[in-house]
This record gives sequence, C-alpha cells and structure tokens, in this order.
Amino acid sequence: WNKSVDCCSWDGVTCDSVTGNVVSLDLACSRLRGPLHSNSSLFLLRHLQNLNLFGNDFAGSRISPNLGAFAGLTHLNLSSSCFTGTVPREIPCLSKLVSLDLSVNYVDTAYSSSSLRLENPIFTMLVQNLTTLRKLVLDEVDMSMVSPKSFANLSSSLTYLSASYCSLGGVLFLDTVFRLPSLTHLDLSANDDMSRTLPTSNWTGPLKYLSLSYTNFSGEIPDSIGNMESLIVLELSGCGFTGHIPSSMWNLKQLQILYLDWNNFSGVVEFENFTNFKYLRELGVSHELNLIYDAPKYTFPKLEVLWLSSCNLTKFPYFLSSLKRLTHLDLSFNRISGEIPRWFWGISHDTLEYLDLSNNLLEGGVPQLHWKRLSSIFLDNNAFQGPLPMPPSSTSNFRAYNNNFTGEIP
Repeated sequence: WNKSVDCCSWDGVTCDSVTGNVVSLDLACSRLRGPLHSNSSLFLLRHLQNLNLFGNDFAGSRISPNLGAFAGLTHLNLSSSCFTGTVPREIPCLSKLVSLDLSVNYVDTAYSSSSLRLENPIFTMLVQNLTTLRKLVLDEVDMSMVSPKSFANLSSSLTYLSASYCSLGGVLFLDTVFRLPSLTHLDLSANDDMSRTLPTSNWTGPLKYLSLSYTNFSGEIPDSIGNMESLIVLELSGCGFTGHIPSSMWNLKQLQILYLDWNNFSGVVEFENFTNFKYLRELGVSHELNLIYDAPKYTFPKLEVLWLSSCNLTKFPYFLSSLKRLTHLDLSFNRISGEIPRWFWGISHDTLEYLDLSNNLLEGGVPQLHWKRLSSIFLDNNAFQGPLPMPPSSTSNFRAYNNNFTGEIP
C-alpha cells in the first residue's frame, strides 16, 4: 500500500462511493504475522461491513473483543488464521452478520496443540442474536462444551451450516435442523460422539448438501429421504446405519456425490439402481454390502471416483471400460478371480491417479502400466504371477507383496 495514494484504490480496500468510508477490507492470504493487538489501526474503521482475514498467521493469539466495535459488520471471515482461545462474547453481538466463518483455527507445535473454542453460552448467544445469519462455518472449532439442543434455535434465514470435526457430542435432533426453511448445506461430519437416528419426517426442505459421515448416527435410513429431491451431495460414510438401503433413495436423481460406505447395511443392492443418477461424479459403497452386478452396459459418463471395496464382487464391472474421467478406483477386498481383462488396463488412461485391487483372487501377469498420473497402486494379497511390473514414474505409493511375482526389483 502506498500512503501517497488514496487508500480507496488500494488492493483489498473498498470505500463507500458517497461518504468515502472504508466499508470492506479483504486481507485474505496477505502474509500477516503476529498477534492482532487491541491498538491496531484496523479498529478505527468503524464503518466496516466486510472483513476478511482468511489465511494469515496471528500466532495463536485470541480473537480481539474489539471486533465488537464493527456494529455494521455483515461478513466476517477469520478462518485459517491461527487464532486460539475462546470466541469472545462480542462476536455474537454483531447482530447484522449475514456470514460468519471461524473455521480451521489452531496452532500445532512439537509439544502441544491448541484450537479455537466455542463455549455453550457464547454459541447460545450466537444463535439467538444473529437472526439474519445465512452462512455459519465452524469446521474444526472445538465445540465439545456446546449442547446439541442449542441447534434448535438456529436462525430461520440460515442457508449454510458447516460444523465438521468440532468434537460435538450428545444427541442431536436433526428434525429441528431440517425444519430450517432455507437450509441448503449441512455438514456435521467427523463428530464421532454425536448420535441419533435419522428423523422419519421433515425431509422435504431445499437441502442440496448433507454430510453426516463419521458420526455415530445409527438405525435405518428412512424412506422419507427420497423426498429430498434437491440433494446433490449425500455423504453417510462410516456411521452405524443398518437395514436395507431404502428404494426411495433412487428417486434422488440430482445426486452427483453419494457415499454410503462403511455402514452395516443388509440385503442385496442391484448396481443397476445407481444408473438413476445421471450426473453421478463420486460413488462409495462398501463394507460387506451384497452388490449385484449383471451384464447390461451401464454408463456413468461423469464418474470420477468409485469406491467398491468389500462389496462381494466376483468380476470386473464392464462399464468401467467406458469411463474416461476416473481418478480413483477401489475394488479391494472383493472376490474377483482369474486374470484381469485386457480392456481394464486402458480405462481412464489420462486421468487415473489411484488404483486399489488388493485382497482379491486375481491371477496372471500384470503388463506395463501406462497411466500417466497414477500416484498410488495396490496389487497386494492376490495370486499374480510373472515379472514384477514397473509402476509409472508418477507413482509414489506401490504395494505388490503376497503375490507370486518373479525376477528382480526394477
């Protein structure tokens, strides 16, 4: 910044066209280092409406209570900036906030780790006072002391709520969250002490993104999930869900990302059902699921990620031969036997980065691998024979033990 030039022309600075007051300050990724002191000139900008401090290093300092002076603030982003300590009570007093991002704030050293903490009284104030809030991002903020009951008072204007890796615990009544009339994005993943069954009603909102992966939700997935026809992303990996995958799920025709892996589903699932998802880009189903694949030539023209580990497959699905965009493929821990078909070695030639064929019953030789971007390949625990294959130069992770390969290591 050049002090001889009007500050309103500086990068990241926006001024009101009438009053000339600074109303927006974007200092994202500006390499700011050290504590944010209470006498900083920043706090003289009393007309700020937008403050973005994302991606700086405030060296484990606390969020300054002086931020409460910005009474007109509508957008506040303090994410990924190495703040620690407790969120001050001045933050929930910023009653005009529309967007608040406090995510990913922690400091790791060789001896200790500390993160930003949000305590129950402050969170309660936040959900009660910020009645116009539309976006709330709290990923990796320590919320272990927050009661899930507080979520019942979230603003009806909220469209985006993300609170993954927050150490949330207890019973969360999702039906109160689903009742929010404008909510389109909900991420509560990786809170492994959070438990509850899914509600059987209120699955009719505008939700487009739902992630409950790696929580302790359990029970059956209700048929009413099929009513959420706006869903684009559904992530339910690593929970305790049981029973059958409801047939109503195949009605979610807008799905682009679907993860159901590492649950305890029972029954049989016909792979043909997934062809209802014409826009599917990522699919994960695994953990002793009985997946039936028959002969029809399914097509998934947009598929990029496919996890089919532990699905009791006995052969390579032929639709793989038509995939052009695949980056990740996991067929491990199945019962696929015999030699790998020749067509398989040419799938997604220009895009494949990750391939796991381990823990099957595969035999025969492995030709030279020509995938240009392959970084990880796992062939271990099969019955392959012949010369040990040479991985591409792009490969950094290669496993081939417990086979019958011969010759010298290249």
